[in-house]
Amino acid sequence: MLTIDGFKGVPPEKFTRLHAAAQAALEGWLARDCLRQMPVDAALKRLRALPGVGPYYAQGILHRGAGLIDDNTDDDITKEAVKKAYGLKALPTHTEVLERAGQWQRFRMWVNVLLHVWYRRAGQT
Repeated sequence: MLTIDGFKGVPPEKFTRLHAAAQAALEGWLARDCLRQMPVDAALKRLRALPGVGPYYAQGILHRGAGLIDDNTDDDITKEAVKKAYGLKALPTHTEVLERAGQWQRFRMWVNVLLHVWYRRAGQT
């Protein structure tokens, strides 16, 4: 992968991103076990350092890709779904979501995913 530097129809900046992801994989720190052993904040920071990976995708890679089971993402859809599910008047902060998520412990990520599915099926996004 690192030797390919172009392909018809693929913008050059995508190859910079692909090379960075390939290098991270070759170095081993992009592996599921490695990411799961890192503190969440450190893993997110490292993932965000990859070109083209912002906060949303870093959380997706870590939480869904690496399979964290007992953590919550900090994203707008989760906040909107919690607001609707709990009948809140205002959008909760991430801290307020975490307070509610305490009762979901051991399976917070699964509840998070189910909230997303429920919210989207309700036609909210």
